[in-house]
Amino acid sequence: MPLSPGTRLGPFEIIALIGAGGMGEVYRARDGKLGRDVAIKILPEALAHDPQRMARFEREAKVLAALNHPNIATIYSVETGALVMELVEGDTLSTHLRKGPLPVETVLRYAGQIADALAAAHAKGIVHRDLKPGNIMLAKGMVKVLDFGLARFDRPSGRLEESGVTETLTQNIVGTLPYMAPEQLEGKECDARTDIFAAGLVICEMATGKRVFNGESQPAIITSIMRCQIPDLEAAPAALTRAIRGCLARDPDERWQTARELRIALGTPVEVAVPAGTLPPPRKSRERWAWVAATVMALVALALVIARFIGTGQVPNQVTFQILPPEGGAFASPSQPLTETMAVSPDGLYVAFAATVDGRTLLWIRALNSLSARPLAGTEGAFSPFWSPDSRSVAFFAAGQMKKIDVAGGPPQKICDVPATVGTGTWGSRGDILFSDILAARAGINRVSAQGGEIKAVTKADPSKNEGQHFWPQFLPDGKRFLYLVGVNAGSNAVFAASIDGGEPKLLMQESSHVGFAAPGYLIFAREGSLLAQRFHEQELRLEGAPLPIVQEINYFQPTGEAPFSISETGVLAYQGRGNLSKLVWVDRNGREIGTVGPPLAYEDIRLSPDGKRLAVAIADPRIGNDDLHIIDLARESSTQITFAKGSEFTAVWSPDGRRIVYSWDNKSVPYLHEKVLDNSSPGEPIIQPSGGVQVALEWLPDGSILYSDFSSDTNQDLWLLPGKEDRKPRKILASRFNESSARVSPGPESSPHWIAYVSDESGRPEVYVRSFPQLGKLQKISNAGGRSPHWSPNGKELFYVEGDRLMAVAVKLQPEFEADRPQWLFRWSPGIIGFEVTGEGRFLVNSGAGGYFTAPISIVSGWTALLKK
Repeated sequence: MPLSPGTRLGPFEIIALIGAGGMGEVYRARDGKLGRDVAIKILPEALAHDPQRMARFEREAKVLAALNHPNIATIYSVETGALVMELVEGDTLSTHLRKGPLPVETVLRYAGQIADALAAAHAKGIVHRDLKPGNIMLAKGMVKVLDFGLARFDRPSGRLEESGVTETLTQNIVGTLPYMAPEQLEGKECDARTDIFAAGLVICEMATGKRVFNGESQPAIITSIMRCQIPDLEAAPAALTRAIRGCLARDPDERWQTARELRIALGTPVEVAVPAGTLPPPRKSRERWAWVAATVMALVALALVIARFIGTGQVPNQVTFQILPPEGGAFASPSQPLTETMAVSPDGLYVAFAATVDGRTLLWIRALNSLSARPLAGTEGAFSPFWSPDSRSVAFFAAGQMKKIDVAGGPPQKICDVPATVGTGTWGSRGDILFSDILAARAGINRVSAQGGEIKAVTKADPSKNEGQHFWPQFLPDGKRFLYLVGVNAGSNAVFAASIDGGEPKLLMQESSHVGFAAPGYLIFAREGSLLAQRFHEQELRLEGAPLPIVQEINYFQPTGEAPFSISETGVLAYQGRGNLSKLVWVDRNGREIGTVGPPLAYEDIRLSPDGKRLAVAIADPRIGNDDLHIIDLARESSTQITFAKGSEFTAVWSPDGRRIVYSWDNKSVPYLHEKVLDNSSPGEPIIQPSGGVQVALEWLPDGSILYSDFSSDTNQDLWLLPGKEDRKPRKILASRFNESSARVSPGPESSPHWIAYVSDESGRPEVYVRSFPQLGKLQKISNAGGRSPHWSPNGKELFYVEGDRLMAVAVKLQPEFEADRPQWLFRWSPGIIGFEVTGEGRFLVNSGAGGYFTAPISIVSGWTALLKK
């Protein structure tokens, strides 16, 4: 009998039966550990003792575990008699086809994604053997190929009972008759071309709305298949007709030989990454010509991209093209200071970057001969990607671990545990990895083998020299020596060279920048918003001549040397220009723009005063990335800069009387809290000691206490309270191994119950939660699909937050107990919501746009040395 809702399988609670078939029952279930819904496939009790069925079930687990592709459903874990998989929300392709044929552009898009999925499987030696519309899900316009229960790693035996000809020949049918290839019916070997035949049947059915091989009986269907009676396709575009006919040749040798050939025939770019030096063998001249055609198509596509951008004046000279974020997403903002979001492969063929789509941050791989990128499953929360020397693997950090993943497919592999304050890494030619720890108390460069093992310190900050941190390690080509940046507490950072074998580090230059080595012998670094190149003698570790500008207006943050660029051994340069400007917009509850505040600038961290008449905001200096605080009088529309010190001042919160602010300032240290009186020109005074983590003010409460967040190596980002009374000893109020941030306390008299809304990533992605305050009680989850920036309405009747590009509203009741309705979205703001504030009149002030750092497109320059001539 099917499992009833509420049944528990370990940490999983059954919610509902999704479907059942001969190979198992599939249920929707809730993962109690990670707080997400999953699909669980269970072999029915009646079949659990059938060795052949159990073998197929176990084979499906092994097959899915070997695959890692956005168009193939991901397996999470294998439990006893159950497969825990990605829950794909949507309908099967067969359900869609009941309504008739699909539009041609839709057919081409889905067909290309099916070809991508097959290419990924075939690259692992896996043949699906049961591709059909019922095994293809459509979720948000994306294909997901399911049900690998009949797939094989090796070549099938060719036995008749494995071919599934008819029920009269065998009761153990494998495959689905109308979608079988002739060689399956003949009991011959099945290989990738068998799947290509089935793909042709599916594509044809999408184009015509009718199954290709129909018949009133199984013999009639078999006869049609053996004769390969293909329907009339005269109404279809020529390219689509040719692609389908190339799939449905009776002789496998006359079909497309690979899924990539099918992809090319469809006229869409290949999205499956090919590791360096692993082009497929030239089986036939047709396949070699297919690869020539692919190259020509890629060059034509790039030419079109160049023409489009140059026509708009958006691309500087020598930029071959620009990479935009995935559709519906954005490049991921750094999860913490001193981290990276993108890296070009050493061979110059790929770019890895972190991007966020639907609230999930993953690593994406973009082949530079393709027009689209693909995500790497299993890389949730990834940051600071860096490549193996052979360009086959990408390493990254996530959830307190360093991991690596094969870009051609497969699950991530753990290398080692790392501190929560890890920064960036570099993978040397001898198999060593260096990485940085950005917490001042543990500053230094560490070393570990790419195969895992013991972590050893390579450098350590020297307090006698006023050193604060060592970060941005970068191997030189010999895999032994490396470059790194030394943060000096006085603010005069410097670049050094050292060796993993020890010895005295050598000072190279007094600069504050991430530094990269570029053939034929240059160091690339940033200064005041420009990217520079200076001659460098690698063997002598000596600079020569003056630095030359190669790129103007790059994103740059001077205090920590952050500069988003990466360069390959082959001379391909990837970088991000300055982030987009944002705009302060007044918006009503329906999303209508009703006014603006000030000109477009790089606004960050907006905060309305208690009386709603003034706005505190940080504005970034575009040359060096530092923030200064400004107060904007909303009635007069005048702006006054109130901080001028060296470094960055940001995230100001108002005192209850509106006369003072508390803010973060990196005053010769990692940012910590300062207080400033607004009616005089004196600089801010510290109200707390530096902790080594980034302190961010969140709210100044009526009793004078200050709610803030801080970062530690043990518990990540935590919530703290600085009392307002005589004893101003900070106390931690919420700390876990997850990140807690963006807290706001509900309004109301001190005598009434209060609640704290905050963001935590304990479910695997940021979500909004509520608890009682100041004594924290039972946890209540508010958002359902990701959430950030919670705000209470001034009357305490609503809680607002941002989900993607939508502003959400939740009706709440604060007493005697907290109650919350289901979230409803008020409006979608397509430029993006960086932050917002809400007034007592129900208006919203939205910081609108992509805004901030690391939001610009990734620009690609092929042959960077040509920029030196400019």
